[in-house]
Amino acid sequence: MNENHSLQTKNPEGVRAGEREYAGFLAGRPWWRGAVAIALLVGGWVIVTVGLSVGALAFSTLLGLPTGFGEGPSRITPLMFLAVNLTWAALIPLSLGIQRLLYGEAASLHSVVGRVRWGLLVRVALVLVPVYLLVNATGVLEGFGAGDRGRDAGAFLLVCLLTTPLQAAGEEYAFRGLLTRAVGGWFRGGRAALIAGGLVSSLVFMVAHGAGDAWLNAHYLSFGLALTVIAWRTGGLEAGVAMHVVNNMVALGVGVWAGQDLGQMANRQAGVGGPFMLLPIASSIVIAAVVWWWTARHRTPRSAVPPRSVLSPRSDAVSPHSAESPRSDALSPRSDADGADDVPAPRTAEADPGDVEARSDAAAAGGGVPSGERQG
Repeated sequence: MNENHSLQTKNPEGVRAGEREYAGFLAGRPWWRGAVAIALLVGGWVIVTVGLSVGALAFSTLLGLPTGFGEGPSRITPLMFLAVNLTWAALIPLSLGIQRLLYGEAASLHSVVGRVRWGLLVRVALVLVPVYLLVNATGVLEGFGAGDRGRDAGAFLLVCLLTTPLQAAGEEYAFRGLLTRAVGGWFRGGRAALIAGGLVSSLVFMVAHGAGDAWLNAHYLSFGLALTVIAWRTGGLEAGVAMHVVNNMVALGVGVWAGQDLGQMANRQAGVGGPFMLLPIASSIVIAAVVWWWTARHRTPRSAVPPRSVLSPRSDAVSPHSAESPRSDALSPRSDADGADDVPAPRTAEADPGDVEARSDAAAAGGGVPSGERQG
């Protein structure tokens, strides 16, 4: 077994004793840790938002650039767009830092294998680009007849290209990552952690978009729930990040291409939505279902033995009273050189509960974060 891995992955066909799925990975610690994690996440985001917004406004005023105020209720400048994107992008290091502070490690926030699986992220993104272009086909067609796209169209597209991937990833690390896990940590069962954490994080995700339209709220809620299912089935955030990035970039890019003002695209007042929102809602559900089917066929690892720092002082990696102990077909992660998904490799040695606990102790003591992953 490679002891350089701080997380021990196993066969996703069933979660055996000592393993935890993504949503319930932090279960078993005192309840206040989850509450403090949520408070720090919200408080940190508010501080970053105020700082970047005030900074962007002051910078625009100092240089005589448009600020967006007094220019119509829907006016958003490229600089303010940049500031908004960076506030959400800041949730990546903030979420990683909070988990490391309160739970002793941050690597598992990427995935249960303890790193970012770039191969999975890229493949999902490439598959979803044509799907979302088809969902936004009306806007694509309108763009061919668009006249003046506005003086700031190029600046908006540049900001979108450079920062929207980080903005979308930040929302995933905060909502499907830390928030889901903080709430899930209040429950002992993996399914209870998934359901409670997924519902709470998806509702907060919906509210955070500030929509006053029922159709838009239904879209945001279904999108959040679909991303929760994807994180569960893949054992990490990579596929959800890819879906969120492609959705946002295609929507914004197509909107600018069609000559829409960014303020129009951000309008979420009552009456903006309608039955046409059934298409993106249905697309989220279908994508989540396809991911579920795909992970079942490819046996994607979605559970792991947590490192010692995550385990509650009152619980061991494997309970001595457990009815099921690890079998001789326990699996360990194997990394492909090209960054593809981890392919489980069979172990031949028989393992018992004490052996699993010893491996967990050794991993926590000696396992560094694998190269190439973002530090918390």
